[in-house]
Amino acid sequence: MSRKLAIVVTVIVLAAVIVAAAVAVGTSDVASGAGQGAGQGAGAGQGQGEALGTPDVEQHVTPDTSTPLTAAEADGLTFMREEEKLARDVYTALGAQYELPVFSNIARSESTHMAAVKDLLDAFSIPDPVGEDAAGRFEDDSLAALYAELMDQGGVSLEDALRVGIAIEEKDIADLEARIAATDREDLKTVYESLLRGSERHLQAFTRQLDRH
Repeated sequence: MSRKLAIVVTVIVLAAVIVAAAVAVGTSDVASGAGQGAGQGAGAGQGQGEALGTPDVEQHVTPDTSTPLTAAEADGLTFMREEEKLARDVYTALGAQYELPVFSNIARSESTHMAAVKDLLDAFSIPDPVGEDAAGRFEDDSLAALYAELMDQGGVSLEDALRVGIAIEEKDIADLEARIAATDREDLKTVYESLLRGSERHLQAFTRQLDRH
């Protein structure tokens, strides 16, 4: 083999070695990233990334104000506005007590739920029951009583607090399904179905947290 040919072969071999090494490093990085992702998943298992995926609420609903709401539909919106507030208020308080991000993350999501319902209230000129939005205050007596009960339960332990989150989301899901079944309006259904998908994700998040704790 000539010296020139030997040099060419050597260069090719070295290039192959470099490429192989680069691939190996890349694979190692991916594995490491996966390991870190798993670790972060465990961190999310401690609430770091729960419920921060796709938006919970359809942002482009145009209410059909040419057709007025029935009394039952208006009452349903008013109730759901406060029920979403109850969830936000409870999660905010429990998040401050236990410093588990899943509570504060989902509390922020509940704020978007509240805003979606508020948009419908405004569109149909329905008074907002939230008013000045003081934490723990509700016009609906049943929600006021439930808030006090859930706060007492959630204050006992982290496990109890997570069970409170599950109970709230299960109630929210049941109430939203009832609202959806009770109306033929696409504008209301679109918002309620978006809230329902959000509540289902929240329920899954709290259930995962409870399993890990």
